Amino acid sequence: MERDPPHHDFQRARSDTQKQERRRDILQAARVHLAAAGVDSFSLAPLGKAAGVSRASLYLYFPNREELLLALYLEETRGWLEDLAERTAPAMAIDDYLRAVFTSATRRPLFLELAPRVPGVIESHVSVDSLTESKRLAATLVEVAGRRTALALGRPVEQSVELAMGLFALLLGVTQAWRTPNVDVARLPPDVQQMLAGESAEEAFLRLGRWLVEGSR
Repeated sequence: MERDPPHHDFQRARSDTQKQERRRDILQAARVHLAAAGVDSFSLAPLGKAAGVSRASLYLYFPNREELLLALYLEETRGWLEDLAERTAPAMAIDDYLRAVFTSATRRPLFLELAPRVPGVIESHVSVDSLTESKRLAATLVEVAGRRTALALGRPVEQSVELAMGLFALLLGVTQAWRTPNVDVARLPPDVQQMLAGESAEEAFLRLGRWLVEGSR
């Protein structure tokens, strides 16, 4: 006959489950707060109120705002790759694959908002343990992206990992450079209006991404 687990083991398991649920609740509230406030104005005090957690309790899960932003970024990256996997298949046309990369990423604006700030800003203010975990997980995610690229484009995995890293850098560069300024475009000089009305971010990514993929053959 099987014995019931010791009471302290049951309590610990229940406690661990509750902690994971509370952590998920905090991250979900952080998504809402970040979307409304932006990265520069993001802070833990209003987040704690929104999540129904005291500031002291919040610090038990995330010692500072950068630790929370890093955790959120890694979750958004996983979500992006999961979405990309659903949009890709073996032996895709180059443009179809590039479009899948762009669409899956731009559907996650928080991912694109956080990604450029992770290496130079966010990771500079987290613990050594968090930085180590982040870098190891990032390496795993790059490998996953490389395998997905290899499957879609029919390339060797090792080459595709490098290609995936290049496409990721291009994606961040294009989405940052092609952001539309929050101004009344009609008030701008005609030549500047023409610049803003030109090639879209997606068109630029497809054009430059095609060049990158074809050049890597």
